[in-house]
Amino acid sequence: MRGGHLRGHSVENQATDRAYRIGQERPVTVYHIITRDPANFPKGTVEEQIHALLQEKQDLARQVLVPFDIQALQHEVVRSVFGDDV
Repeated sequence: MRGGHLRGHSVENQATDRAYRIGQERPVTVYHIITRDPANFPKGTVEEQIHALLQEKQDLARQVLVPFDIQALQHEVVRSVFGDDV
């Protein structure tokens, strides 16, 4: 069974694929142990923070690498500066 978004999918896939290459014929289960420490990490676990950072970077890369509607972006900037009355 493959699942979870907190680790790199390539790392997880590599681990399960290796198990099958060495002869495993039954389903392989991957466990992720995640601990919470609100005193030191009030924004969530380290894994959750890393996932959020990676998601932000992916979103930024999509915005930079994918063509976008410049007029819509300009309109959004004007609205954020001057409000919805514009």
